[in-house]
Amino acid sequence: MARVRYGESNKDKDNSHFYSTFDGFDNNGSSKADHRENHLIADLEIGRDVGLGMFGDGSNLRLFGGVRFAHFKANGHFSTQFYSSFGPTSNSAEYKVKREFNGIGPRVGFDAVVPLSDMFALDLGAAGALLYGKQKYKAKGSAYYSGFGTDNFDEQRSKMTWVPNLEASAAFSWLITENAKFSLGYRVDAYFDVYDDGGLEGRDEGDRIIHGPFVKLTVGNN
Repeated sequence: MARVRYGESNKDKDNSHFYSTFDGFDNNGSSKADHRENHLIADLEIGRDVGLGMFGDGSNLRLFGGVRFAHFKANGHFSTQFYSSFGPTSNSAEYKVKREFNGIGPRVGFDAVVPLSDMFALDLGAAGALLYGKQKYKAKGSAYYSGFGTDNFDEQRSKMTWVPNLEASAAFSWLITENAKFSLGYRVDAYFDVYDDGGLEGRDEGDRIIHGPFVKLTVGNN
């Protein structure tokens, strides 16, 4: 069985402003930031039904193993300005950040069907994977300091690393016919230390947890 899943986050935006006075001098500043991520998950797996007789007719337990490929990409932009009437002085900075991970590795798990009645069932699933791949980080921009001029920077780094992955799902299914069912459920998919979440000062690995409701129509052998 082969499966591909794609997701994209909304573009998060953040704006902030401040103003203060100190010894008669005015100080004010502002900053803006935005961030967006997307991911692509591809699975190739082989499974076997082993039964789940203790829950009655229609129950089933499927064990599977395979390979998972994961691609994560994030883009961000940050800018800030600061002005003080002492001097007067002004400072500003602006830079763009790109983070990425590409990895592949083995994956094992199970899917279970527990009948609730002739027409309804509970679908449960869980899996784990261990992905090996490359993290990339890139930051490019400039900073201006009053009286000192402009400082340009271009920071790049990468690292081969292991990323553990755990996922689980639960769904309430309506058995439309013997070979078709409609499912409504919730899925959680966690990737640990998948990103280089550090800044210009150095590495700092960060997790990503993808979760939310889903709907699914299954046609064929349920």
